Amino acid sequence: MTSLVLDNNELDSEQSFPLLPSVDTLWVNNNNIADLTLFIDRVTKAFPNISYISMLKNPACPNQLIGKDQDQYRRYRCGARYLD
Repeated sequence: MTSLVLDNNELDSEQSFPLLPSVDTLWVNNNNIADLTLFIDRVTKAFPNISYISMLKNPACPNQLIGKDQDQYRRYRCGARYLD
């Protein structure tokens, strides 16, 4: 199990990463990731063995604490299942 923590780095949806097959857990909390589909596509190419991503406090990750509704959160969760 290898984790990569990139919290608080102003990453955006178009962030590129080197190929790191050993990473299976990625933390990108509190960044500027707004396009979930684009970001997940880049992540799955760079980290082919990824099984968990934490993306709290990103524009692409709505929740009631930042004024987003339950429908927006459900759509986000469905998009995150792309990793399964």
